[in-house]
Amino acid sequence: MAEPGGRAYRLHGGSRQTGRCTLFTRYLFSVRGRGELPTLQQPEEQQVFVLQRERLWCGLYLNELALKLLPRLAPEAEFFAHYAACVADLANPEYPMTDTLRAYELGLLRVLGSGLEFIDPDTLHAHAWYVFEPQQGLREARVSEQGEAHCIRGDALGALLTLRFHDALQRAQVKYFLRHVIAHYLHGKPLMTRQLFTTKHGL
Repeated sequence: MAEPGGRAYRLHGGSRQTGRCTLFTRYLFSVRGRGELPTLQQPEEQQVFVLQRERLWCGLYLNELALKLLPRLAPEAEFFAHYAACVADLANPEYPMTDTLRAYELGLLRVLGSGLEFIDPDTLHAHAWYVFEPQQGLREARVSEQGEAHCIRGDALGALLTLRFHDALQRAQVKYFLRHVIAHYLHGKPLMTRQLFTTKHGL
């Protein structure tokens, strides 16, 4: 077993029914051994997050993004706290599913040091259009770019950075904006969960 972006472990034991740990369950492990591949032993179940129907697909999307984006030396404590909070939100049927996904994507990009974390929402003009280029930063969009999927209005970008969405238009702009930024870090790698889910549910 390997932590996303972290070190690898052997897993000894697991649930009595399957002999392995189950998805979206928090475990307490003891660690034995040293070197490159220590062994996790005696998994003790701490908390189960039940994800059903489309929320289960969203949980798998969270996992796939982490596995494909996080480098081996990513700050594990910061990431796992964010991951656990988003899984808990997905398990809550009262919490908007799409808002959880956007919060997770933003948090993951911040762990990667994308530069989004340096944008001050107070400096944005609500009706201006912006383009974010991971290696150059934020700039105002040219007139010919305004309205394109990789552009975002100032009010929608501010809503993303504060995670306070006001309407469906902002949510749509934020989704395509983040998809564009994430594509830069995927380097052409496909997201299977998105391909399987997007046509039916608009992930």
